[in-house]
Amino acid sequence: MRKLTGKLMGKPEPRAMRWDPRVARDAPLRGIATMLIGIALLTLNDALMKWLVATIPVGEAIFLRGLFALIPIVLLLRLAGGLSALRLRNWRSQLLSACLLAGALFSFITALKLLPLGIAIIIVYTNPLFVTALAPLILKERVGWRRGGAVVIGFVGAALVIRPEGGEMSWALLLPLAASFLSALRDLVNRRLVYGETSVSILVLSLGLVMLLALTTAPFGWVMPDATSWFFLFCAGSAFAFAMFGMIDAFRYADASLVTPFKYIAVVLGLALGYIVWDELPDNLDFLGAAIIVASGLFILKREAELKEQPVQSPELPR
Repeated sequence: MRKLTGKLMGKPEPRAMRWDPRVARDAPLRGIATMLIGIALLTLNDALMKWLVATIPVGEAIFLRGLFALIPIVLLLRLAGGLSALRLRNWRSQLLSACLLAGALFSFITALKLLPLGIAIIIVYTNPLFVTALAPLILKERVGWRRGGAVVIGFVGAALVIRPEGGEMSWALLLPLAASFLSALRDLVNRRLVYGETSVSILVLSLGLVMLLALTTAPFGWVMPDATSWFFLFCAGSAFAFAMFGMIDAFRYADASLVTPFKYIAVVLGLALGYIVWDELPDNLDFLGAAIIVASGLFILKREAELKEQPVQSPELPR
């Protein structure tokens, strides 16, 4: 097994980044708590970015947030084994992953500027539906009628949220959908990428490319942030970085089937913050669509967990 792992990885990860299967069995509550903290911080970051892009260009806000996010990332890099953890083995897939993240971030943060916070978060959480729909095409995975039906039903829920208003569909509602699609592609790329790359190298390269692309928007207009904006940028950068760490670290303490469903807490938090801060209250169809999207996503996660527990009897195992 060690030889096989060596062939796949090229070189073992630094000791601090290695997976310990005993942790996943021994600390499920810690895994859930870590995921919840990560999701709460990510939602806080979304709310702060929505406030910031009301007065600061999107590219500038992404770049400056990235600068502040580098501070906790440096701390993580030290824990991960130093500069050796940044060694890249698959440049092509790393760059593809980073470009997909950049597209998803620009789309979603632009959506935050134009849409209610809760609506943007509801739509972007169609991500598991896209992952399941794209898996047969990209990873050659077989998706059976149960998960396929859940994907269709989930997109019906999305259609209730992204619906024509006044005879025309607002193009802004397509932005979080595009972000969801791009992040799903990135998730599928990362499923294979993580076998040969450290988590911190993926994060650092992705953040670096996002910041570089954001910097290219400077000629189109940047503004000097005031003191409050600088403080919010610092908070958003810190929240974003620690959210990423928390959501990754949760899988070290508990199985993915246990902690992943808690990501949908972001929908509740987003709706609550949107109402408290901006007095945004979605209508009944939006709530119905959100419920359908969440229920479909949870069913897909449950079905995937069940399939992983089934013994493999033949290549034609129904999925």
